[in-house]
Amino acid sequence: MTVGYEFRSTLTIGDEILNKINKFLQGNPEAGALSRGSSNASAESLDAEEQAGVEEWQALAPTEVDEESKNPSYWINGTLIFPFGSMDYIVLVGNRQFAVLGRRPTEDCAVEIISMQTAQYSSEKPGEYISCCDVFGLGSSRTSETMDCLIIALGYSNGHVEFYTDKGTLLYHENFSVSKPIITISFDHYTVGQQLTIASTEEIFFVNGVSLLSVLSRAKSAIARKEKTAEELSEVLELSCERFVIEGKHEINHLLFTGIRRTTALERYIDASCDGVDARVETSISPNYFTVFASTSESLGCFVWCPEGSSGNVWTEAVSKIASTFIPHFGFRKFLGISSGSDKKTVLSASKGYGLVRSSFDDERVLTKLSRSPLARYLIAASDNLARVLLIDIKLGMITRKWKGYRDATTAWITSTRNSRRVAFLVIFAPRLSLLEVWLPYGDRVAAQRVDPRGVLLEDNGYAVLVSEPQESNENGRVYFMDSKGNVNEVVVPFLCALKQNNEGEAHDQILLEDISSKDDRVEKLVKAFSSLNTDEARIDTVLNLVVTANNDDSFEKTLREIREIPSTEAVQEVTAEISRLFELYKELLALYSSAEEAESSYDFPLATESEKLFELHLKIGSNTQHDEFNLQSLFSLIDFNGFPPTVIKQDLDCNDALPFARLLFLPFLKGAKPPSYFFETYLPKLELSLEKYAELLLMVVLNTSFPFQNYFGNFLELLEEFSRRIPEEFNSWEKMGLESRNINRCLIVYVALFIIKNRASSENRPDVSDSSLEWDTLDPVKELADSTLAAMHVCWILSKLKKDGSYRKMLQRGPGYVREQIATWAVEKELQVDNMNDIIEASEEIRELIHLLPKTTSHDLLCTDIAWELASLWFKNRENLEPLERSITFVHSIENNRLKHGLCKLVWDKFLVENMRNLSSLIEKNGRTPTDSEARGSLKISGECMLPFIETVISLLTIMSETVKDGAEREEFPVDHILQLACAHPPDFCKDKTITSVDSLAHTALKQSLVNYHLVLHHIQLYRIYQLQLLGNAHVVPKKLLFCDNGARAFNYPLDSHPLIPEEVDDQYMKNRHDFLTKVAEEGTDTERELARNLAAEWNLNDDNIAFMQLLNYLRIGEDERAKLELGSVLSDELGYRLSRISAARVIQLAEEQNKNLPTSINRFLRELADDEVVSWEGSWKDAVVSLADLVSFVPLEPKDVANFIKISTITRQYWGISFYNG
Repeated sequence: MTVGYEFRSTLTIGDEILNKINKFLQGNPEAGALSRGSSNASAESLDAEEQAGVEEWQALAPTEVDEESKNPSYWINGTLIFPFGSMDYIVLVGNRQFAVLGRRPTEDCAVEIISMQTAQYSSEKPGEYISCCDVFGLGSSRTSETMDCLIIALGYSNGHVEFYTDKGTLLYHENFSVSKPIITISFDHYTVGQQLTIASTEEIFFVNGVSLLSVLSRAKSAIARKEKTAEELSEVLELSCERFVIEGKHEINHLLFTGIRRTTALERYIDASCDGVDARVETSISPNYFTVFASTSESLGCFVWCPEGSSGNVWTEAVSKIASTFIPHFGFRKFLGISSGSDKKTVLSASKGYGLVRSSFDDERVLTKLSRSPLARYLIAASDNLARVLLIDIKLGMITRKWKGYRDATTAWITSTRNSRRVAFLVIFAPRLSLLEVWLPYGDRVAAQRVDPRGVLLEDNGYAVLVSEPQESNENGRVYFMDSKGNVNEVVVPFLCALKQNNEGEAHDQILLEDISSKDDRVEKLVKAFSSLNTDEARIDTVLNLVVTANNDDSFEKTLREIREIPSTEAVQEVTAEISRLFELYKELLALYSSAEEAESSYDFPLATESEKLFELHLKIGSNTQHDEFNLQSLFSLIDFNGFPPTVIKQDLDCNDALPFARLLFLPFLKGAKPPSYFFETYLPKLELSLEKYAELLLMVVLNTSFPFQNYFGNFLELLEEFSRRIPEEFNSWEKMGLESRNINRCLIVYVALFIIKNRASSENRPDVSDSSLEWDTLDPVKELADSTLAAMHVCWILSKLKKDGSYRKMLQRGPGYVREQIATWAVEKELQVDNMNDIIEASEEIRELIHLLPKTTSHDLLCTDIAWELASLWFKNRENLEPLERSITFVHSIENNRLKHGLCKLVWDKFLVENMRNLSSLIEKNGRTPTDSEARGSLKISGECMLPFIETVISLLTIMSETVKDGAEREEFPVDHILQLACAHPPDFCKDKTITSVDSLAHTALKQSLVNYHLVLHHIQLYRIYQLQLLGNAHVVPKKLLFCDNGARAFNYPLDSHPLIPEEVDDQYMKNRHDFLTKVAEEGTDTERELARNLAAEWNLNDDNIAFMQLLNYLRIGEDERAKLELGSVLSDELGYRLSRISAARVIQLAEEQNKNLPTSINRFLRELADDEVVSWEGSWKDAVVSLADLVSFVPLEPKDVANFIKISTITRQYWGISFYNG
């Protein structure tokens, strides 16, 4: 039996289909014989063949042949059968009929009849029959699919060739011989293209692939549109081909195309030398030759070289153009049926070339069947009439191997590929011996199979599509065997079968193991392949593969026993024996674990009562939902099998890998199934592990379990204490392992166990003191530190519940600041607000407990400081969302300690805001030396719509900074809770080499900040208010150098705590620029802009009432008279009366239009000239608008020049509407 060789069932042709095809193909009993001869097994004696020793080996899957079948399908091995596309199509040919089968779409292993057709034109006389056939695909012009349809090329005994589709539609036919039969049709690929090779007994034709595509595609299109029939198309469409005859009188029996070749320079010079000493080689470029191997009447076989015509490139280019448009090149008139004469150039009218015979084999034998290797095309397998199979090397031009005793044999080639390596296998089917064999061309037989003698061997080269890129399957041949019952099986030979030679045993074993490891049933495959492996290394790898993949105890034990029974070398037996010993240990541990029952354990707790209650609380924490499921990998995953004996735990073992075995090993002893002494006496020597590794596994179990530990702690304490007696130097490493664990609950339990062990050891060495000699109770500082450490661990455990992550080591290094940082992170996630802060804290049990345990650490000011900083950090990560920064400012406002508030604002400014404000200034100023807009926006990372709110938020922060700097309070230290102070002051030994940061990082850093320069902060606030006005869009952008002097402009580049020279008094020119800027804002801006301008004017100490004046006019224009009255007291402008008269005139005009009053021309002209371009609006009646404005005017002191206008307006309103506008 060969490992990997398969006789794989592919599909089945049902009896109904077989009978139907048989009747159809045999429907013409007078037809001539088929080219594939059938042999009657009863006609000749099997004793004529020498026995091949078949009975000495076991067949892989013997096929039982039903000799007594009532309807045996003897006709199958006498029928031309052509598979295509990995058996997607099967074409069966007999007499003058053919049938096409295809896979059913719903059933992959079943077929259905696509078409059955009888010859239409080429076979008209009795006795004519189909002599040969080939199948290929017709390329599609659509990008969605490669193949348009299947083409069936049929050669007839009268010299005709017909082309059908898989549906049985005739597309085209051509006469390639006057009277000689067509013996070969072959669709071939070569380096530069494709061609169809057609041979009669006298001539050879090479039909260009592009020409063939053009003709068949045009014919298919015309027939589909019912424009022409196949007979009409065959009269006008022509094929481009090369035509040759073999030199001498050779009648061709069989022919194979072997590629296009060129002669070497040496061969050309040798040929020239045969003509004499004066002969010369005319050109250095060798012509192309079509090379074929032919079996003729004159020789067993010969190699024929047919020179390609000199005009080959010309017609290839022409045909390529034709193929691109599918327009025939014979003329439109004839194609359309207009021309009366026929000008078609037939293939028989092509000029003949002569094929040169380069070498031949003269022999009395006659070759009956040929098959060419698809791999590099350099090998041909041929069977002759003397029961031999010959291997012919095309490159060498000679027979290189013979197999004897294979009468009526057929051959085929299988190509197996692995990575970039390929190998070809020769398949020989000997019907006389009911035998199918697979051979290496120059090696041993690699597989054999008993088969049905009435079957047929089929060779499938995949999807060979006309004028398309050759698919990989075209180079990787597949071989199928169809028996007489219609069952089709694929012969599968893996690449490793080529490595069966002794000198490649290691490569064979490696590939075999790789192939098996990729299969789902690899355990069974490993056992079957064990005896086929050549080397000890491969057999050991097989056993180890079995170990790492085993998942069932019973199956593994049975498989391991089977392997140990196979004869092997001593090295292999030692490995299997060691694995058997480890398996017995695993079963023993599993039995001990299964029999263990939980029992209460006792211990003495040496700490205070509060600490004891806290410890008991943590012992009860956990869940009983955890289930222990152990398998072989619990033990075997720890073993380093690279060494021998394989009993060493891996040094770089991952916790997840080691945990299952550690639980299996220690849980029985933690449950109290056996005393600790039993563990040390029994299991210490079995695995040959160090005590350090055992102790590490024990702590691994405790730190990575989630069940309640109250019933396990006493036994755990005894085990750990015994380890400490044996390896006391590892005590600190255990403490480090426990305190660095992320499971704070188990970290606390391990710490208490280590403290109890240390306390017991110190008590034994401490001298006894009588109780009567003590007048008072002494305080033990060691126990006080342990109490504080236990409480600090409990705090860290609460924090881990908030964030699902905690580290006691980090809390030791960072102190109370770590606690507040975790609370602040939780507060940000809960979207805590200042207003609902107390409510959310009260709703959280963990936060309430933390405040109870650490009242000083969690004071209001300190918590708000960390929350504000966390929110500012969150905003900095995503500056498009301004909400976290705004919330941060609200928390800053709630801080009562002014020095802490001031320091926090300065930290936020320096860390998050100062660089952003510089980028914003660069974006707004655009002075030519700053970065471009895109660069500034890229650094700012704030959208345009968020800039104004962002500036307002920054101004709020600077305002807080300017207010708190006035206080100037001294720095003060914040008190620290005792438990954290003591725990952080005395960290474990493994933490002492680490730098301990300040007790309260953020709060103390904020307190250490220097006070800012009050005037410089105000200076920045003024600049940012200018930016607000400029960004609102209505004000012209004014460079800051026009509003601030040189010293003032340079001051913006200094830190806020510096003291640059800022002038106390501003020059008149800059005051004028500021006045003009604010005036323009007041005239052209909106209410919001004017409000901002008013605030800026107050900061600049500008007493100009232009802003209030423009605000008053704007209120009157939009009809908000009540707000205008509020502004009236702030306006002292001389133009007030004139502007009020214009607005009054505009309102009177609107009143007249509302009531359709036709005022006299003089009055109308007066009102419109006075109103000019004033635009007013009012919600309600315009009469009320006029009355309201008249009431406001009565409070305004008018200039004499304005009184005349109001008297005229009052006269008009009193006359037409009875409204007294002005009473003088």
